[in-house]
Amino acid sequence: MMVGKETNDIKARLEQFGRDAVHADWLKENGTWLNKFFRIWMEVYRECYYLRALENRSKSGAVKVDLTDAEAFIRSEILDRLEKCIGNDVFDEAGVIEELWSRRLPCPVEQTEAFKKAVCEVLEKRQVAAQAAGRKQQDLLQVELNRLGSGMAYYKPVDADLLFDAWRSEAAGNVACVGFPWEYDSTTVAFDGVLTEVFTPRFVAWQKKGAPPHFVVSKGKDDVSVVRRIILSMLLSLPVGKLKVTFIDLGFSDKLTAFRESMDKAFTQSLVLTAESLSEWTRERTRWFCDTFAACGDVVDFNRAQGRIVHGYEVCVVNGLSGDMADVTYSAALARLVNEGYKAGIYFVVIGDLLRKWDSRLFRAMKAVGFSARKQCPMLMWREDGYARLLDRMNGSVSEQARQNIEAKNRTLEAWRQAAFEAPFLDATQDFDIEIGEMLDGVGRGHFKLDEETHTHSFVLGKTGSGKSVFLHTLLHQAMLKYSPQTLQFYLMDFKIGGVELNRYRNYPHVRALMADQGDLKVMLEILRDLERLMTERGRALREAGCTKLKDYNAKHADKPMPRLVLLVDECQELFKEGRSGVQDEIDHIVTKIAKQGRNQGVHIIFATQTLCGCVMPRDLPGQITDPYLLLCEMADAQRFIKNPERVMEAMVPHSLVHVNVYEQKAEKILPDCLEAVMDGYQRAIVEKNGGADTGFDSFYFSGTRQYSLIDDLKGLSYRRRPELALGRSLQVRSENENFRLLSEMSQNVLVLGDNRKCQGLRVMLVALLALMHYDRKKNTGARFVLFLNGDLSDFPEMEDYIYDLEEWGLEIYDNQRQRETALAKLYGEMHREDECPIFVFVANQDYYSELRMNVNLKVEASEKEEGVVSRRELYEANMFYNGNVEFAKADAGERNSVTVADAWRELLRNGPVCNIFTVWQVQRLANFMFKPGGGFASDVGELFLYMACLPTKEGVENKFDFEREVKLADLHGEDDNLQLYFYRIADNEGRVLSAYTLPDKEEWEDFMPKK
Repeated sequence: MMVGKETNDIKARLEQFGRDAVHADWLKENGTWLNKFFRIWMEVYRECYYLRALENRSKSGAVKVDLTDAEAFIRSEILDRLEKCIGNDVFDEAGVIEELWSRRLPCPVEQTEAFKKAVCEVLEKRQVAAQAAGRKQQDLLQVELNRLGSGMAYYKPVDADLLFDAWRSEAAGNVACVGFPWEYDSTTVAFDGVLTEVFTPRFVAWQKKGAPPHFVVSKGKDDVSVVRRIILSMLLSLPVGKLKVTFIDLGFSDKLTAFRESMDKAFTQSLVLTAESLSEWTRERTRWFCDTFAACGDVVDFNRAQGRIVHGYEVCVVNGLSGDMADVTYSAALARLVNEGYKAGIYFVVIGDLLRKWDSRLFRAMKAVGFSARKQCPMLMWREDGYARLLDRMNGSVSEQARQNIEAKNRTLEAWRQAAFEAPFLDATQDFDIEIGEMLDGVGRGHFKLDEETHTHSFVLGKTGSGKSVFLHTLLHQAMLKYSPQTLQFYLMDFKIGGVELNRYRNYPHVRALMADQGDLKVMLEILRDLERLMTERGRALREAGCTKLKDYNAKHADKPMPRLVLLVDECQELFKEGRSGVQDEIDHIVTKIAKQGRNQGVHIIFATQTLCGCVMPRDLPGQITDPYLLLCEMADAQRFIKNPERVMEAMVPHSLVHVNVYEQKAEKILPDCLEAVMDGYQRAIVEKNGGADTGFDSFYFSGTRQYSLIDDLKGLSYRRRPELALGRSLQVRSENENFRLLSEMSQNVLVLGDNRKCQGLRVMLVALLALMHYDRKKNTGARFVLFLNGDLSDFPEMEDYIYDLEEWGLEIYDNQRQRETALAKLYGEMHREDECPIFVFVANQDYYSELRMNVNLKVEASEKEEGVVSRRELYEANMFYNGNVEFAKADAGERNSVTVADAWRELLRNGPVCNIFTVWQVQRLANFMFKPGGGFASDVGELFLYMACLPTKEGVENKFDFEREVKLADLHGEDDNLQLYFYRIADNEGRVLSAYTLPDKEEWEDFMPKK
């Protein structure tokens, strides 16, 4: 930008050009002295010619004249006479005489026409050269004018596009705006022989030593127009985003509001409309001023030393302050900001009078400049139409600048990614340091680190739309791309509805466990328990190896190192809720244990949330966080981890974050990379780099729907001598198939208890049925399968069809009262059989078992035994001792002719397993069990069943049995795609929550079952 003396040089060069351009028409302008030249020449030549002619004639009589030897005399005589005539040596300067003399012109007396022709050639040549020189001078001037940017001089009509392009090209390299044009001087020059008016700018100095840093505009009809021009001139003179405008409008000016709203938000910073908000703004900016000046000194000098704008500038437009506000509480602080804030890059443009305490020497008074009537005057560009176009281009430059920045950044990132994709995995236990984005001060890249000392646990705070999810994705992808899944493993929990953010990581090789659901407390607890178990195992291993840190242990056990483990929880406030009694105590205990003991074992926490409102974190957790990452968030939340967060987080750009290193008490601002468009590419690269290598674990996944295939787990069963079945898999991270055996001992039966409104209980019972069918086919036991089907399944036709299709596999179905009575009587009679083949009995929907409800009598036939033959039951009873006494069951069927349905079932349930008759009994409500008056009791169940499979129920069953304290059957999931049950071993008083198996379809079952 050209200011001061340099602007005067422009005018001087223009004036010189004007003088030079006058000589472009050489012949026309030099006609007078050319005539004198030729007149004197002819006079001298004739005199010499005639004198020589007379001399020759007197000597020899010849008339021919040769003046070769007189040329020097002739030239000297001509110059003498010209000097006396004109009084200078302009002819020698023009070079005309030299050129004419060098041509050896014909004699003008003897060869007049030839002489004239030769002279004309010389003069025309001079004319062409003069015109070429004029055009060259004009071109050079044009280049000079165009180079000047905001110092541009204008000789043709100017518009906003021309001004914008000229200024923006110059602004890209500016680190400060030392001034901007305000008024224009007029100079007349000749272009192509035409006199043209050229306008040259007069500059107003701004960010220049000795120049006032602030401006004041008198109130009036043009005040906002003047302010508007000042602000736009400043913005155009600096790179996009390096100058922000704050509006302090206590006068509520409509014009100022319109100006503010017309600007892109990238150019504006704060809006202050009340005295209270002005007081708060003054306090914040004063703190910022003090911190910035302490760190950098004078900001303009600091930026110049850096060669770029490291710390941006702020200009504050002030309207509506009056003299009577000089005594308000914040006036002293505001005065200090006005009088010293420019040193930290804070400037003011004030409309109206200055307050008393403000140093008027720091202000330059600005006023409107009248518009010239001449169309080409650049002042016209600042009228409304020109201003609107200029503002449009300026706002458009934001997106264009952003696009260019993104393209440049993407090119750099793409090159880095390509190198990272091809580079081998590194060991995360030796060093964990990943790049996550650009530093907002432009110096290098921001990093995320984990270690055992100063970067152990992190907390990410960010409201909706703040960029929290972008940051988490960047963190995870960069970490997984850089480090091997053998040395870095994640436990991921996402409590957003549907787990929309972290659910995509299901198939990443680094993920040890993933919970992408907000409502399953049991799964959450199992994941935390698994991590706690791993920590216990690690602690033991470290102690036995005599090591205190993970690095030391791995150095000694390079053949089997322990990986770095990271628990990352999004929406972590769901971990810490009141009203969970013992369960919440256990969660708090595990989290606190990880936070305090995890660092030496290489176990780290990364918690993230939108808000901590309503969240009761363990008291010791915030003190263990070494690295808070703060995006746009509530100050009250941020204050849990750092002091004075409003100072640290001031002037953040959208989607940026502040990383605070608690140990070093340093803060840095980072704009995280956005990898959304390339995450699929990252995943492919991560999977390919791993190449199917063994990670040493089976990944656990829960997304609110969890289904395990019965067929898949039956493949892994190795049956031995006794019937074996499974109902589901445990909810643990290291999930197991919960299978159990049925022995030929009393009460070896299974009770399926709980909700059956959508056939959930029936499904669990059928799973048991299919598992036993598979056992029978594998071991060829010749077993019978008997189903007592109660109730109406017309509302569930698919389930009804499924059951009756099993008749093809040997299932005996008894679905009406007569059939059930007959079948029960027959089973009762089987109590004395000697057949070793097992009988598996299934009672479905006992709540609708009508003859059991009425407890009808069954007619039974006495069985005839061969003399001397002892039944299995008699052998069992003969060897059954209780308190030293032999205990006999009820009389055999053969000893009487009838028995009630309830008694028959009790006998079958108690003693049937001794005779290889096992029962799976399904009932919805414990109160309905056997329709016993007063409801079912735990003692009744314990007498007849060894195993219970409890489905969701609000009946309070857990209070009647000694279930674990955190087990609440009402909280179990009962959906088809996430059916859970509590499997309880009554004799051992132990239980665990399982995910119930899904039923295979008909085709799958046919393909799977072994052939006979």
